[in-house]
Amino acid sequence: MIKVNTVVRWIAFSIAITYLPFPLLAQALLDKDAPDLDYRMGKIDIRYTINADGSFIENRAWEMTVLKESALEDSKTQRISYSTSIETSDIIEAYTRKPDGKRIDVPKDNFQIEANSGRGKDSPIFSDRTYLSIVFPDVSVGDTLVLAYKLTAKEPMFYNQFSTVETFSRNQAYDNVHIQIDSPETLWTQYKATDLKESSNETKDGRKIVTWQWSNPHPKKSKRQNYSVYNRETEPSLAFSTFHNYEEIAKAYGE
Repeated sequence: MIKVNTVVRWIAFSIAITYLPFPLLAQALLDKDAPDLDYRMGKIDIRYTINADGSFIENRAWEMTVLKESALEDSKTQRISYSTSIETSDIIEAYTRKPDGKRIDVPKDNFQIEANSGRGKDSPIFSDRTYLSIVFPDVSVGDTLVLAYKLTAKEPMFYNQFSTVETFSRNQAYDNVHIQIDSPETLWTQYKATDLKESSNETKDGRKIVTWQWSNPHPKKSKRQNYSVYNRETEPSLAFSTFHNYEEIAKAYGE
């Protein structure tokens, strides 16, 4: 049986939205389905420049605005991950931007490196991942964190091969996502984009350059109840590879 106070609240809500102007009515319905966001991603720019042997340069730049007090502690520390043996990292810029436009750069002593290594001069058994932590200064609700960095892969993980996957969530706010992959025209590639719009595809001076765009300014609440299995292929994503099939991937791992 429906409780009386539930019926009263529903009637009150129905009367309220009936007399709202259309723009306010649309916003009320939008807010009803909107998730309670901790932060908002503004601009995300991802660019890969691939060499013929599979080595590459990866440039990333993003902006994130903190929306809640409870998100401050987690948001102010960001991490970059890369392979110590084949990749190097360079921070291009990292700063906190206040609502009035004031910029506070991350000081040099706010960067910390944590590396997986073996005992003494031995190589690590499982992973040689390095994690570079960046602690943003003086972060408050409404501030925007800005980070741009470059990863340079001096050699590919698998010779003459390159693969990457970029995935985003429909339940998070993204104002503008831009992805570009620049590869040699002679390098065979394939890709699958889900929900991302291919905005350009051109070949110039022996290079094939493909770009994708995506935005999700008004995210919706997730209706999932069971999170035991994550299906990447149903989310906005881009999978790009020089491998022809999974058999080639398995062979590369085996070798």
